[in-house]
Amino acid sequence: MHRPPFTPEQRRLALALALLVTIIALETMSVAVILPVVERDLDQLALYGWVGSAFTLAQLVGIVVAGRWCDRASPVIPLQVGMTCFVAGLLAGSIAPSMGVLVAARALQGLGAGMVPAVAYVCIGRAFDEARRPRMFAVLATAWIVPSLAGPALAPVVADRFGWRWVFAGLIPFCVVGALLAIRPVRLVGAPAIVNERRSTGAGAAVTLALGAAVTLAGLGAVSSWWGLPLVIGGIAVGARPFLRLTPPGTLTARPGIAAACAVKGLLTFSFFGADYFVAYGLVNVRATSTVFAGAVVATGSFTWTAAAWTQERLVLRTGPRRLVIVGLGVIAAGYVVMLITLSDAVPIAVAFAGTALAGFGIGLSYSPLSQAVLLDSPPDSIGASTSAVQLCDTLGVSLGIGVSGVIVTATDGLHNGARVGVAIAWVMCIGVALASMVPARGVHGANVSVRVPPA
Repeated sequence: MHRPPFTPEQRRLALALALLVTIIALETMSVAVILPVVERDLDQLALYGWVGSAFTLAQLVGIVVAGRWCDRASPVIPLQVGMTCFVAGLLAGSIAPSMGVLVAARALQGLGAGMVPAVAYVCIGRAFDEARRPRMFAVLATAWIVPSLAGPALAPVVADRFGWRWVFAGLIPFCVVGALLAIRPVRLVGAPAIVNERRSTGAGAAVTLALGAAVTLAGLGAVSSWWGLPLVIGGIAVGARPFLRLTPPGTLTARPGIAAACAVKGLLTFSFFGADYFVAYGLVNVRATSTVFAGAVVATGSFTWTAAAWTQERLVLRTGPRRLVIVGLGVIAAGYVVMLITLSDAVPIAVAFAGTALAGFGIGLSYSPLSQAVLLDSPPDSIGASTSAVQLCDTLGVSLGIGVSGVIVTATDGLHNGARVGVAIAWVMCIGVALASMVPARGVHGANVSVRVPPA
C-alpha cells in the first residue's frame, strides 16, 4: 500500500514532537543513573525509591488532565503548561537541598512529562490521517534511541565533572528551545470541532488513582511485613473506582474496541517491563557479567524496538493492528524464554543478546499498533480521553509489572541461588502474562478498513 509523505506542516509538527519526547526521555534515562550519587550527597535513603515513584505517579495525573483538556481546547495550552511544569521541576531539582524537595521536584517533572506525550497523541489523532499515523508513531519510538544510549553514558560524566545538579539544570535550555519550536505547529492543530462540555477534566479521579497506585506500590515493597498486604488491598480499593472512571467501559473485561486496546496495552507493558527491568540484574548477579556487558544487552532491545516500530509502520495499514499485537506478544514471550535459558551457566552468555533482541522487537511490533487502534475507534470529540486512557494503562502496567517482579526477586533473596530463582520466577510470570494477553488482543481493532490515502 502506498504510504504518502508528510506535508510540510506535518513535518514541522513531527520534528517538534520528536524533539520534546527526546528531551523528556533524556531526563528519564539520565536521572536513574545518577541517583546513587544524589543519595550519597543528600543522605536520605528512605526516600530513594520515591524519587522514581513520584515521577511515575505524577505522570498519571498529567496524562489524564492533558488528554481531557485537549478535548475541550487547543493542545497548545496543555503543552505550554506541561513544559512549564517540567522546567520548574528541573529547576527545583537542580537546587534541591534535601531528598524530600527532590521528590517534590520529580513530581513536577512527572506532571509535565505526562502532559507532553498526551498532547502528542492528540496531535497525531487530529493532524495525521490513518495512512500517516503509523509513521508518526515510529518517529516517536525512534526519539527514544539517542536518550537510551546518551543518557546513561553522559549523565555520570556530567555528574562527575560538574555535579549531579547539572544533569537537571543542563536540560533547561533545551526544554525552552523545544517548547518554543513546538508552539506554532501545535497551535495549528487547533481545538476539536465538537466539544463535549459535560466531560470533566478527570483531575480529581487522576489524583485519587495516583494515590491508590502509590499505596499499592508501597504495599508491594513491604509485602513481607504484616502491613504490606493490607496496603496492597487498600491501594487497589482506593484506585479501582477512579480507574474505571478514567478508562473506557469494559476495560477490565477487555471488551472489543478501545477497551480491549487499553487493557492489552497495560498487560503488554506489565509483561515487557516487568521482565526487562531485571535483565541487567540477572546478568550481573546470576551470570556474573560486567555492568557494561549488561548495558549492551539491554541496549540491544532498544535498537530492535525501533526497528520493529518502523516495520509495523510498513505493515499495519495492510494487516491491521490486531495481528501485529498478537504476533508481538508472542515474540516478547519467546524473547524472555531465551533469557530464561541464559540463567543456566551451561548456556553461552552471548545468547542473551538474542533474547533482548527478540523481546524488543516484539514490543516494537505491538506497542504502536495499540495506539493506532484506539485512534481508529475513537470519536473526534473523545480523542484526548481515549488516548489518555491507553497511556494511563501503559504507565500502570509498567509500574505494577516492575513492582510485582520486584516483590518476587526480593522474596527469594535469602534462598540458595536466590537471585537465579527470583529472576526465573519473575520472567516465567511475565512470559505467562504475554501469552495470556493474546486472548484479549483478539478484541483489538482488526483492520484499517477506513483508510483512504489522501494526496500529499
